[in-house]
Amino acid sequence: MKIKRFIKAMVITLSTVMMFGVSSLMVNAEGEEASVTESGGAVTYYGTMEEAITAAQSKEGSTVSLLKDVTTESKFTINSGTFTINLNEKTWSYLNNGTYWMLEQLSTGEITIENGNITGGAVVERGGTLIFNNVDLSNDNAPALMFHNINDSKVIFNSGSVCATNYYFSVDIAKVYSKDCSMQINGGTFSGGSNSNIRVAQGAYLEMTGGEIQGTLEVNRASAKLTGGRYGMIKAVTCGNVDNLLGEGYVYRSTSEGMPWLQNTAVTEVRGVTVQQAPIQITAQPQGAAVSYGYGAAYTLSVTAQKTGTAIGEILYQWYKVKSGTETDDVAIGTNSSTYTLSKALPIATDDNYYCAVTCDGYTVNTKNVNFNVEKATPVINVNATISGEVGSRQAELSVEVSPVGEGIYPSGTLRFVDCTSGSEVDMSGATAVNMTDGKATYTWTGLADQIYKVKVVYSGDGNYNTVTSAEFEVDTIKKNQSALTIKNIGTKTCADRAFPLNTSGGSGNGAVTFTSSNPRIVSISGNIATIHKIGSVTITATKEADNTYLKATTSVLLTISKAKIVSATISGISSMNYTGKPITQLKMVLKVDGKVLKNGTDYTITYQNNKNIGRATVIINGKGSYTGTVKKSFKIKVSKGKIYTINNLKYKVTNAVSNGKGTVTLTGSSKSKSQLKGTLKICNTVKIGGKRFQITAIKAKAFKGYTKLMQVIIGKNVTTIGNQAFSGCKNLKTITIESKKLKTVEKNAFKRIYKKAVIKVPSAKVTAYKKLFKSRTGMTKIINIKKK
Repeated sequence: MKIKRFIKAMVITLSTVMMFGVSSLMVNAEGEEASVTESGGAVTYYGTMEEAITAAQSKEGSTVSLLKDVTTESKFTINSGTFTINLNEKTWSYLNNGTYWMLEQLSTGEITIENGNITGGAVVERGGTLIFNNVDLSNDNAPALMFHNINDSKVIFNSGSVCATNYYFSVDIAKVYSKDCSMQINGGTFSGGSNSNIRVAQGAYLEMTGGEIQGTLEVNRASAKLTGGRYGMIKAVTCGNVDNLLGEGYVYRSTSEGMPWLQNTAVTEVRGVTVQQAPIQITAQPQGAAVSYGYGAAYTLSVTAQKTGTAIGEILYQWYKVKSGTETDDVAIGTNSSTYTLSKALPIATDDNYYCAVTCDGYTVNTKNVNFNVEKATPVINVNATISGEVGSRQAELSVEVSPVGEGIYPSGTLRFVDCTSGSEVDMSGATAVNMTDGKATYTWTGLADQIYKVKVVYSGDGNYNTVTSAEFEVDTIKKNQSALTIKNIGTKTCADRAFPLNTSGGSGNGAVTFTSSNPRIVSISGNIATIHKIGSVTITATKEADNTYLKATTSVLLTISKAKIVSATISGISSMNYTGKPITQLKMVLKVDGKVLKNGTDYTITYQNNKNIGRATVIINGKGSYTGTVKKSFKIKVSKGKIYTINNLKYKVTNAVSNGKGTVTLTGSSKSKSQLKGTLKICNTVKIGGKRFQITAIKAKAFKGYTKLMQVIIGKNVTTIGNQAFSGCKNLKTITIESKKLKTVEKNAFKRIYKKAVIKVPSAKVTAYKKLFKSRTGMTKIINIKKK
């Protein structure tokens, strides 16, 4: 009995094992319920599991191992420590004696329970971290796993199962006090519970990456992040909808046939689903914009989407304009492109929303709605007056132009003419709604005295343009009208023309002349110099200011800038190129028009003809944008002496670069390794490089040295030289057939250490000559036979 009590509390070390013997210790451990293995390896046996767990709380990193099935009758509390409880494929049962709490975790450390069964009571997490690996939890009339945290607490369930019968929930995750409360499920099976397998409530948090909830997951006034797993049902109670429970980039997939993806999950429950990564994710949303009517550049909406690891199909795109006004459905506007360009010539100012539906493998995700707002533009009103009539009975013809903005159309609507001379605004008789044509209108104001009048013009606005009032304009009936003012002939212009001067003729007095353009983006004016920027039509207006005698005078001309001919461009940077086996392009080519460097892709495009093989290639330049027409230029593709090309795994060095069939090359070796080149090597009469034939006249020194898997070589009719050690070490080379009658040189050791009984076959007329050529210095031996073919 004394020895037994001693062994009961004895720490077993290596020296102890050596002293008592393993079999003796195993016998003495019989009857003990558990052991504790410390991090250093020492093992202590305990009569009860409770004693073992109590001891482990002060042994950081230790492992409690259950040695037999055990039953406990009282709640057991873990107050401290970080350690592992290995159930060792055994069962820990609980006999409820008044409290259904079986195991209470209060430690702020990390407790791992693994490999076995826990049944009959609830495991309660109240602080720290509790990890389950391959553990089956079961209970009756109460949850099998629950939270009642007084400290920050977390459960990680990696594998096993949880089931509670005759109770509402198998797992109850609820924040009781104002502490963090979360559970992470990476695997395992959850069943039981009359209401749900797992309830997440009262501000708790669940993260689930895998596993199966056979019944219901209920999230009630709490949050969850689902990135995997299989579910019989998911219920979102007072926490939005089930969509809110998904991790970013994850979706529900039905377990039923024919219904793969659940696209509309803005509901409070779904049934029979798995959570999977969506086959596509939107990585960059389209961006909206606000512009004024008449804006110059077309606006492009774009979306970036990428496939995830689960996707196998292609990504499809469909753009929509969100329904508005009397429209009953969203309007499809663009198909199968990640971009959609909105028209820059919209007929009216608009305020619309757009989105793109992106689809892959039957799953569709919509981008966010983006707004593109084309606001009304504010036009400029120009007023001019022409005076006529007698003293005391003058009349003024008021000419008004409301200019379009940018690339917008002419304003429509009406004009109201206002007399401001007295300091108050008075509508002119019959001029409250004067119609315009192409933004222009006139009104004749009669019965005027010789004095200075002040006038305003009010534009009514339309669908594209805001209402606007002109600045006050002086009408001087005392001064004279100038003689007719004209802009001197500008002539025809293209976008390639240089800046040009503007001049006028006519007019009267000393007033300065100024020029304006209706669209400076097409033609801008500085002083009297006009600069062309792009194609289009503009109105050029000249104004000669009033002086002491004469009224102000204006005149206008319409100028259309047409496309320039690309043939007018100066082209440089085209040169002869070496053959590479790939299409040749002219990367240094530059096009200039009057010193301006044109942009490839903007002003022109380039295509090629016959630009791969040796010979003459053609570069075709087509005008684009502001340029029209086609220019063709040719360049030479050639081979250079000394260049090496690989054809059908053999390497050739150019020795004569002529491409008329008389060019020559030397065979320098193979791109294959010595182990890859095997069997028969045929050296042809000629080789085609870049579409041209070159004679193979030599085999370079050491070209095939050490190619031990060569068994036969056939040498073509044009070979005159076989280099030093060309086939040296080809120990399995048994047959050499020489087709050439031109062979003049076989250099030292060309055939040294080939197969000792090799046969060299030569043309019958060359047997005698070649026997002399193949001297012993070439590597020939007496038993190598040279004979006619």
